[in-house]
Amino acid sequence: MAKRSLCALCAVTATALAPTEIIAAVEGPSRWAVAAAPLVAAGAAALALNALDEDGAASDWDQSDPGRWKSVYDAWALGRGAELGRRGSTIVESRANNKWRVLLRHGSIQSVTAWDPVENAPRHSVIANEYIKTMACCAVGARRGALPTKALFLGLGAGTLPSLLLHENADYVAVELDEGAAELATEYLGLQGVDVKIGDALDHSTIAPGRYDLIALDVYDETNNVPIQFCDRAFADGIANALSDDGVFVANFHVGSADEDARADRAARAYQSAFGELLAAPVRYQGNRVFVAGAGGVVEADAVAAAERLGWPFDPRSRLRRLERVS
Repeated sequence: MAKRSLCALCAVTATALAPTEIIAAVEGPSRWAVAAAPLVAAGAAALALNALDEDGAASDWDQSDPGRWKSVYDAWALGRGAELGRRGSTIVESRANNKWRVLLRHGSIQSVTAWDPVENAPRHSVIANEYIKTMACCAVGARRGALPTKALFLGLGAGTLPSLLLHENADYVAVELDEGAAELATEYLGLQGVDVKIGDALDHSTIAPGRYDLIALDVYDETNNVPIQFCDRAFADGIANALSDDGVFVANFHVGSADEDARADRAARAYQSAFGELLAAPVRYQGNRVFVAGAGGVVEADAVAAAERLGWPFDPRSRLRRLERVS
Protein backbone atom coordinates (compact mmCIF):
# COMPACT_ATOMS: atom_id res chain seq x y z
CA MET A 1 0.00 0.00 0.00
CA ALA A 2 1.17 3.55 -0.69
CA LYS A 3 1.95 4.92 2.76
CA ARG A 4 1.31 8.57 1.84
CA SER A 5 -2.23 7.59 0.89
CA LEU A 6 -2.52 5.76 4.22
CA CYS A 7 -1.39 8.88 6.12
CA ALA A 8 -4.11 10.93 4.40
CA LEU A 9 -6.68 8.27 5.27
CA CYS A 10 -5.60 8.38 8.93
CA ALA A 11 -6.05 12.14 9.02
CA VAL A 12 -9.51 12.03 7.45
CA THR A 13 -10.61 9.22 9.75
CA ALA A 14 -9.34 11.04 12.82
CA THR A 15 -11.32 14.15 11.92
CA ALA A 16 -14.45 12.07 11.43
CA LEU A 17 -13.96 10.37 14.81
CA ALA A 18 -13.66 13.61 16.80
CA PRO A 19 -16.65 13.42 19.22
CA THR A 20 -18.54 16.65 18.57
CA GLU A 21 -20.71 16.28 21.71
CA ILE A 22 -17.66 16.14 23.96
CA ILE A 23 -16.01 19.03 22.15
CA ALA A 24 -19.12 21.15 22.63
CA ALA A 25 -19.26 20.33 26.35
CA VAL A 26 -15.71 21.47 27.07
CA GLU A 27 -15.18 25.14 27.88
CA GLY A 28 -12.20 27.35 27.05
CA PRO A 29 -8.92 26.47 25.37
CA SER A 30 -9.24 22.80 26.40
CA ARG A 31 -11.97 22.43 23.81
CA TRP A 32 -9.42 22.67 21.00
CA ALA A 33 -7.11 20.21 22.71
CA VAL A 34 -9.95 17.68 22.80
CA ALA A 35 -10.75 18.39 19.16
CA ALA A 36 -7.14 17.97 18.09
CA ALA A 37 -6.37 14.85 20.14
CA PRO A 38 -7.67 12.25 17.62
CA LEU A 39 -5.90 14.02 14.76
CA VAL A 40 -2.62 14.14 16.70
CA ALA A 41 -2.93 10.46 17.61
CA ALA A 42 -3.69 9.47 14.02
CA GLY A 43 -0.78 11.56 12.77
CA ALA A 44 1.56 9.86 15.21
CA ALA A 45 0.31 6.44 14.10
CA ALA A 46 0.78 7.38 10.46
CA LEU A 47 4.32 8.58 11.13
CA ALA A 48 5.08 5.32 12.91
CA LEU A 49 3.76 3.37 9.93
CA ASN A 50 5.74 5.54 7.57
CA ALA A 51 8.95 4.80 9.51
CA LEU A 52 8.57 1.06 9.06
CA ASP A 53 8.83 -1.31 6.17
CA GLU A 54 6.71 -4.45 6.14
CA ASP A 55 9.45 -6.43 7.87
CA GLY A 56 11.08 -3.86 10.13
CA ALA A 57 12.71 -0.46 10.15
CA ALA A 58 14.29 0.56 6.85
CA SER A 59 18.07 0.76 6.68
CA ASP A 60 19.76 4.08 5.93
CA TRP A 61 20.58 2.58 2.55
CA ASP A 62 16.91 2.00 1.74
CA GLN A 63 15.84 5.33 3.25
CA SER A 64 17.85 7.17 0.60
CA ASP A 65 16.70 4.98 -2.31
CA PRO A 66 15.15 7.30 -4.97
CA GLY A 67 12.98 4.37 -6.07
CA ARG A 68 11.75 3.48 -2.58
CA TRP A 69 8.28 2.01 -2.90
CA LYS A 70 6.41 4.06 -0.32
CA SER A 71 8.04 7.29 -1.50
CA VAL A 72 7.33 7.01 -5.22
CA TYR A 73 4.39 4.61 -5.62
CA ASP A 74 1.77 7.35 -5.86
CA ALA A 75 3.80 9.19 -8.53
CA TRP A 76 3.96 6.36 -11.05
CA ALA A 77 1.02 4.12 -10.15
CA LEU A 78 -1.92 6.47 -9.59
CA GLY A 79 -3.80 8.47 -12.15
CA ARG A 80 -3.17 8.80 -15.85
CA GLY A 81 -0.23 10.25 -17.70
CA ALA A 82 0.59 11.56 -21.14
CA GLU A 83 0.63 8.86 -23.80
CA LEU A 84 3.98 8.67 -25.59
CA GLY A 85 3.42 5.67 -27.84
CA ARG A 86 1.05 2.79 -28.54
CA ARG A 87 1.25 -0.58 -30.26
CA GLY A 88 -2.11 -2.33 -30.11
CA SER A 89 -3.07 -2.80 -26.45
CA THR A 90 0.44 -1.90 -25.24
CA ILE A 91 1.03 1.74 -24.27
CA VAL A 92 3.84 3.84 -22.80
CA GLU A 93 2.82 6.81 -20.65
CA SER A 94 4.84 9.59 -19.05
CA ARG A 95 3.85 10.36 -15.45
CA ALA A 96 4.80 12.76 -12.63
CA ASN A 97 6.19 15.45 -14.95
CA ASN A 98 8.11 12.86 -16.96
CA LYS A 99 9.99 11.52 -13.92
CA TRP A 100 8.47 8.08 -14.51
CA ARG A 101 7.43 6.18 -17.60
CA VAL A 102 5.16 3.16 -17.45
CA LEU A 103 4.48 0.34 -19.88
CA LEU A 104 0.86 -0.79 -19.80
CA ARG A 105 -0.66 -3.92 -21.30
CA HIS A 106 -4.41 -4.38 -21.44
CA GLY A 107 -4.74 -1.37 -19.11
CA SER A 108 -2.43 -2.78 -16.41
CA ILE A 109 1.02 -1.41 -15.54
CA GLN A 110 3.59 -4.07 -16.43
CA SER A 111 6.86 -2.15 -16.11
CA VAL A 112 8.13 1.13 -14.67
CA THR A 113 11.17 3.14 -15.78
CA ALA A 114 12.61 6.07 -13.84
CA TRP A 115 13.31 8.97 -16.19
CA ASP A 116 15.50 12.06 -15.99
CA PRO A 117 13.44 14.81 -17.67
CA VAL A 118 16.42 17.19 -17.83
CA GLU A 119 18.75 14.75 -19.57
CA ASN A 120 15.80 13.03 -21.30
CA ALA A 121 17.32 9.68 -20.40
CA PRO A 122 16.45 6.61 -18.31
CA ARG A 123 17.76 6.09 -14.78
CA HIS A 124 18.22 2.33 -14.98
CA SER A 125 19.55 1.88 -11.44
CA VAL A 126 16.43 3.47 -9.92
CA ILE A 127 13.94 0.61 -9.60
CA ALA A 128 10.28 1.15 -8.71
CA ASN A 129 9.09 -2.47 -8.62
CA GLU A 130 10.19 -4.40 -5.54
CA TYR A 131 10.12 -7.74 -7.35
CA ILE A 132 12.82 -6.54 -9.78
CA LYS A 133 15.05 -5.60 -6.83
CA THR A 134 14.44 -9.04 -5.30
CA MET A 135 15.23 -10.86 -8.55
CA ALA A 136 18.46 -8.88 -8.97
CA CYS A 137 19.56 -9.51 -5.38
CA CYS A 138 18.84 -13.24 -5.71
CA ALA A 139 20.75 -13.41 -8.99
CA VAL A 140 23.96 -11.73 -7.79
CA GLY A 141 23.77 -13.42 -4.40
CA ALA A 142 23.56 -16.83 -6.06
CA ARG A 143 26.41 -15.93 -8.44
CA ARG A 144 28.66 -15.00 -5.50
CA GLY A 145 28.45 -11.31 -6.30
CA ALA A 146 29.20 -11.56 -10.03
CA LEU A 147 27.00 -10.06 -12.72
CA PRO A 148 26.00 -12.52 -15.43
CA THR A 149 28.02 -12.35 -18.61
CA LYS A 150 25.65 -14.44 -20.72
CA ALA A 151 21.99 -14.10 -19.71
CA LEU A 152 18.59 -15.03 -21.11
CA PHE A 153 15.47 -13.10 -20.16
CA LEU A 154 12.16 -14.84 -20.81
CA GLY A 155 9.74 -11.95 -21.01
CA LEU A 156 11.09 -8.44 -21.56
CA GLY A 157 8.55 -5.78 -20.68
CA ALA A 158 10.52 -2.54 -20.40
CA GLY A 159 13.76 -4.47 -19.93
CA THR A 160 14.13 -3.24 -16.34
CA LEU A 161 16.08 -6.24 -15.04
CA PRO A 162 18.53 -6.62 -17.95
CA SER A 163 19.11 -2.86 -17.95
CA LEU A 164 19.99 -2.96 -14.24
CA LEU A 165 22.41 -5.89 -14.71
CA LEU A 166 23.93 -4.70 -17.99
CA HIS A 167 27.70 -4.18 -18.19
CA GLU A 168 30.26 -3.73 -20.96
CA ASN A 169 31.00 -7.45 -21.37
CA ALA A 170 27.38 -8.56 -21.23
CA ASP A 171 25.83 -10.82 -23.85
CA TYR A 172 22.12 -10.56 -23.08
CA VAL A 173 19.22 -12.05 -25.02
CA ALA A 174 15.51 -11.59 -24.36
CA VAL A 175 12.59 -13.57 -25.76
CA GLU A 176 9.44 -11.43 -25.91
CA LEU A 177 6.07 -12.42 -27.35
CA ASP A 178 4.81 -8.83 -27.77
CA GLU A 179 6.76 -7.18 -30.59
CA GLY A 180 5.05 -3.87 -29.87
CA ALA A 181 6.30 -3.87 -26.29
CA ALA A 182 9.87 -4.41 -27.46
CA GLU A 183 9.54 -1.53 -29.93
CA LEU A 184 8.10 0.80 -27.29
CA ALA A 185 10.77 -0.15 -24.74
CA THR A 186 13.49 0.69 -27.26
CA GLU A 187 11.88 3.90 -28.47
CA TYR A 188 10.63 5.39 -25.19
CA LEU A 189 12.19 3.54 -22.23
CA GLY A 190 15.88 3.58 -23.07
CA LEU A 191 16.31 -0.15 -23.68
CA GLN A 192 19.65 -0.97 -25.30
CA GLY A 193 22.34 -3.64 -25.16
CA VAL A 194 19.84 -6.52 -25.27
CA ASP A 195 19.30 -8.75 -28.30
CA VAL A 196 15.52 -9.07 -28.43
CA LYS A 197 14.03 -12.13 -30.13
CA ILE A 198 10.31 -12.07 -30.88
CA GLY A 199 8.59 -15.33 -30.06
CA ASP A 200 7.17 -17.63 -27.40
CA ALA A 201 9.48 -18.02 -24.39
CA LEU A 202 8.50 -21.70 -24.23
CA ASP A 203 10.54 -22.12 -27.42
CA HIS A 204 13.66 -20.50 -25.97
CA SER A 205 15.88 -23.48 -26.84
CA THR A 206 15.11 -22.92 -30.53
CA ILE A 207 14.90 -19.12 -30.51
CA ALA A 208 17.94 -18.50 -28.29
CA PRO A 209 19.96 -21.72 -28.05
CA GLY A 210 23.00 -21.94 -25.84
CA ARG A 211 23.94 -22.09 -22.17
CA TYR A 212 23.57 -19.13 -19.84
CA ASP A 213 24.94 -17.82 -16.54
CA LEU A 214 21.48 -16.48 -15.72
CA ILE A 215 17.99 -17.24 -16.97
CA ALA A 216 15.21 -14.97 -15.66
CA LEU A 217 11.50 -15.72 -16.09
CA ASP A 218 8.94 -12.89 -15.93
CA VAL A 219 6.05 -13.71 -18.25
CA TYR A 220 2.35 -12.95 -17.96
CA ASP A 221 -0.67 -13.39 -20.20
CA GLU A 222 -3.60 -11.06 -20.80
CA THR A 223 -5.17 -12.17 -17.48
CA ASN A 224 -1.94 -11.16 -15.66
CA ASN A 225 -1.16 -14.79 -14.81
CA VAL A 226 1.93 -16.87 -15.56
CA PRO A 227 0.81 -19.29 -18.33
CA ILE A 228 0.48 -22.77 -16.86
CA GLN A 229 3.05 -24.28 -19.24
CA PHE A 230 5.77 -22.34 -17.41
CA CYS A 231 4.79 -24.14 -14.20
CA ASP A 232 5.48 -27.64 -15.54
CA ARG A 233 8.42 -30.02 -15.27
CA ALA A 234 9.06 -30.01 -19.03
CA PHE A 235 9.77 -26.27 -18.92
CA ALA A 236 11.92 -26.64 -15.79
CA ASP A 237 13.99 -29.38 -17.42
CA GLY A 238 14.56 -27.16 -20.45
CA ILE A 239 15.81 -24.38 -18.20
CA ALA A 240 18.14 -26.73 -16.34
CA ASN A 241 19.61 -27.89 -19.66
CA ALA A 242 20.16 -24.29 -20.80
CA LEU A 243 22.10 -23.20 -17.69
CA SER A 244 25.87 -23.27 -17.45
CA ASP A 245 27.42 -25.37 -14.70
CA ASP A 246 27.30 -22.44 -12.27
CA GLY A 247 24.19 -20.87 -13.81
CA VAL A 248 21.26 -19.40 -11.88
CA PHE A 249 17.53 -19.40 -12.60
CA VAL A 250 15.21 -16.74 -11.12
CA ALA A 251 11.46 -16.55 -11.68
CA ASN A 252 8.77 -14.06 -10.70
CA PHE A 253 5.27 -15.23 -9.73
CA HIS A 254 2.19 -13.45 -8.44
CA VAL A 255 0.62 -14.88 -5.28
CA GLY A 256 -2.43 -13.98 -3.23
CA SER A 257 -5.42 -15.45 -5.06
CA ALA A 258 -6.28 -19.16 -5.14
CA ASP A 259 -5.34 -19.41 -8.81
CA GLU A 260 -2.06 -17.51 -8.41
CA ASP A 261 -1.08 -19.59 -5.38
CA ALA A 262 -1.87 -22.82 -7.23
CA ARG A 263 0.32 -21.81 -10.18
CA ALA A 264 3.19 -20.78 -7.92
CA ASP A 265 2.94 -24.02 -5.93
CA ARG A 266 2.83 -26.10 -9.10
CA ALA A 267 5.90 -24.28 -10.44
CA ALA A 268 7.72 -24.75 -7.14
CA ARG A 269 7.22 -28.53 -7.30
CA ALA A 270 8.41 -28.65 -10.92
CA TYR A 271 11.43 -26.45 -10.33
CA GLN A 272 12.44 -28.30 -7.18
CA SER A 273 12.25 -31.62 -9.02
CA ALA A 274 14.38 -30.31 -11.87
CA PHE A 275 17.02 -28.51 -9.79
CA GLY A 276 17.04 -30.48 -6.54
CA GLU A 277 17.04 -27.32 -4.42
CA LEU A 278 14.81 -24.28 -4.70
CA LEU A 279 14.67 -21.07 -2.67
CA ALA A 280 11.82 -18.57 -2.50
CA ALA A 281 11.68 -14.93 -1.38
CA PRO A 282 8.43 -13.09 -0.65
CA VAL A 283 8.37 -9.64 -2.21
CA ARG A 284 7.64 -6.68 0.03
CA TYR A 285 4.63 -4.47 -0.77
CA GLN A 286 3.70 -6.50 -3.87
CA GLY A 287 1.90 -9.83 -4.16
CA ASN A 288 4.87 -11.65 -5.68
CA ARG A 289 7.18 -14.53 -4.89
CA VAL A 290 10.62 -14.89 -6.47
CA PHE A 291 12.09 -18.37 -6.93
CA VAL A 292 15.84 -18.95 -7.34
CA ALA A 293 17.64 -22.17 -8.22
CA GLY A 294 21.12 -23.29 -9.19
CA ALA A 295 24.67 -22.45 -8.06
CA GLY A 296 24.19 -23.83 -4.54
CA GLY A 297 22.13 -21.11 -2.86
CA VAL A 298 22.16 -17.36 -2.30
CA VAL A 299 24.87 -15.67 -0.22
CA GLU A 300 23.49 -12.44 1.25
CA ALA A 301 26.94 -10.98 1.93
CA ASP A 302 27.88 -11.43 -1.72
CA ALA A 303 24.71 -9.67 -2.83
CA VAL A 304 25.46 -6.77 -0.47
CA ALA A 305 29.06 -6.49 -1.71
CA ALA A 306 27.89 -6.51 -5.33
CA ALA A 307 25.24 -3.85 -4.70
CA GLU A 308 27.80 -1.62 -2.98
CA ARG A 309 30.29 -2.10 -5.82
CA LEU A 310 27.70 -1.39 -8.49
CA GLY A 311 26.15 1.58 -6.70
CA TRP A 312 22.67 0.09 -6.42
CA PRO A 313 20.53 2.41 -4.29
CA PHE A 314 18.64 -0.42 -2.53
CA ASP A 315 19.70 -2.78 0.27
CA PRO A 316 19.82 -6.51 -0.63
CA ARG A 317 19.41 -7.46 3.04
CA SER A 318 15.86 -6.08 3.01
CA ARG A 319 14.98 -8.36 0.08
CA LEU A 320 16.81 -11.53 1.16
CA ARG A 321 16.13 -11.71 4.89
CA ARG A 322 13.04 -13.88 4.37
CA LEU A 323 14.52 -16.09 1.68
CA GLU A 324 13.64 -19.71 2.51
CA ARG A 325 14.28 -23.17 1.13
CA VAL A 326 11.20 -24.66 -0.53
CA SER A 327 10.46 -28.04 1.02
